[in-house]
Amino acid sequence: MRFIRPKGTRDFTADQVSERFQVLSVLRATSACWGYNEIMTPAFEGLDLFLAKSGEEIRSHLYEFSDKGGRRICLRPEATAQVARFYCQTLRSLPKPQRYVYFGPMYRYEEPQKNRYREFYQFGAELLGVKSPAADAEVLALACDCLNSLGLEYELRVSNLAFIRGYLKSEGLDVKSQDKVIHLLDKDEFEGLWELISEDKFKQILDCKSCEGDFEGKVGDAAKLCGVGCELAGGFSETLSILRENEVDFTLDFSMARGLDYYTGLVFDVKVGGLGAQNQVAGGGRYDKLIELFGGPSTPAIGFAFGFDRLVDALRLQGHEFMEPETDVVVVGMKGCASYGFSVAQLLRDALDFVVEQEISGRGVGKTLSHASDAGVKYAVILGQTEFDNRSVTVKDLGRGVQETVSLDGLVDWFFERI
Repeated sequence: MRFIRPKGTRDFTADQVSERFQVLSVLRATSACWGYNEIMTPAFEGLDLFLAKSGEEIRSHLYEFSDKGGRRICLRPEATAQVARFYCQTLRSLPKPQRYVYFGPMYRYEEPQKNRYREFYQFGAELLGVKSPAADAEVLALACDCLNSLGLEYELRVSNLAFIRGYLKSEGLDVKSQDKVIHLLDKDEFEGLWELISEDKFKQILDCKSCEGDFEGKVGDAAKLCGVGCELAGGFSETLSILRENEVDFTLDFSMARGLDYYTGLVFDVKVGGLGAQNQVAGGGRYDKLIELFGGPSTPAIGFAFGFDRLVDALRLQGHEFMEPETDVVVVGMKGCASYGFSVAQLLRDALDFVVEQEISGRGVGKTLSHASDAGVKYAVILGQTEFDNRSVTVKDLGRGVQETVSLDGLVDWFFERI
């Protein structure tokens, strides 16, 4: 019987996993410097959690099933709803603001294509319990700091759905119709959009854009067209000012939307050229009503998620140099010296934090050294009966081709002098 992996999933080689963990370590370290702590949530949830307010784009692609107890379950398609549920259930009593990051696989039943899979990974951040221009600016700046730390070139777009919803409400559209308009806007499906809303004035709103200079004027123009108040417009302008004053480059673009129904205010996305149609590597925004919808107290919140797989692909595309896994030492024990070889290898791992491999396949010394040299291993430690009897080893520098006998007691110091 021949087995193959499920459609829309991937296997990762050791080199690919190494690359992915290098990216992940940067994201974790950068977010930790901002005071964001990592949490974990289950790979599956009750179906109702994602039916409540995730949006049609999510709901139509759920992996859902009934478990043996008859409960309706689905694999998680995203994690923000999970964090909101976690807050309602457990985290609500902790001091605020609360800063969290998460990482893990997500699942959506979509037609696989380039940079789109049925199992994919996200790294995300959530800031819970505070609503202010500074909070919005922090989350956007954190996303950019992560990308800058990776050395990635990207474009950040910022919008505000509170403006759009304000206008749509003034036009008599209920929340469900507003969600439909925003979903179509997110997908750039303008033909369907103009069937729901008058084109002339709404197009003026969508044309409010600025990549530099007078973003305050564009915010003011959009506020007048949408009929929103000074407090909303002023707070949004303050957020953008904080970003600009701290050299966070962005484009203000009111034609940009996010398809998830729970977004209520500021939204943003990050795109990278060269990835084709699936060029968005991050997106997020403010969702001030989601926690209350899930039965918790009224709690403002904002967050984002990186499409982790696309981040890694974008880094490769831009020529990022990943570190290759390296073996420092190979230990070659001749017949009867396997146990001694284990002891020597563990000594080097414990004392020097070396990556040490042992020859366990039965290859001869010559073939083992040739293979290790071709693989870029730096040193070989050779053990025979003489070395065992004398409590010593033979160390060969595979790069220089020289070797010497070293006592076991002096082996760690010998390496310390050379690294």
